[in-house]
Amino acid sequence: MLFKVIDTKGSDISEEKIEYLEKAHVDHHLYLTINKQSKHLRLVNASTKTRGQVRGGGAKPYNQKGTGNARQGTRRSPLKVGGGVVFGPSPRVRRHKCSKVIIKQSILASLSSVDVRYVLDEKSGSEINKTKDFSSFLSSAKCDGKSVLFVSTSNDISMVLAARNLNKLKLTSPQSLIVADVLSSDAVVFSADAFRSFKELVS
Repeated sequence: MLFKVIDTKGSDISEEKIEYLEKAHVDHHLYLTINKQSKHLRLVNASTKTRGQVRGGGAKPYNQKGTGNARQGTRRSPLKVGGGVVFGPSPRVRRHKCSKVIIKQSILASLSSVDVRYVLDEKSGSEINKTKDFSSFLSSAKCDGKSVLFVSTSNDISMVLAARNLNKLKLTSPQSLIVADVLSSDAVVFSADAFRSFKELVS
């Protein structure tokens, strides 16, 4: 799988290659990876209190005998109004197991399906300091008006600040690369530093 190394004017400088051999069951691997990554992004914030978390209820509501009512030891019982909730929802992270090999294979498979794959030359990337510069680069690379996924690292802070306000452009890092984002993009652009990190991750 080839990635074109280009400068800010969109001119080809060289090519970078990542070994990728398409294997069987790629569609199923993509399904497993998207399922895992989407579940990890979902936040379950619904929360209820159990009888041990409800405030009050330290004293016995009434005498054990003589009232004619069923015996009660606390007002925090789930049987009482204002008491705890049995088996109620609580904040949690949804987990879905998927092997690292399948995830790597899925990311490479999703990248191979994107027609436009660029790596921005390190020297040229250091010249981008403004949103206007990044917009001009996208126009030169014939990505203007396309949905672009820009992969960068913390070392590319000037490019990140320049790109974050552009329409149809999404920012991510090599470690946070999601298959669904790649598949929904018309072009994927790596910074030089991000591409080095990505090659180490998938090697």
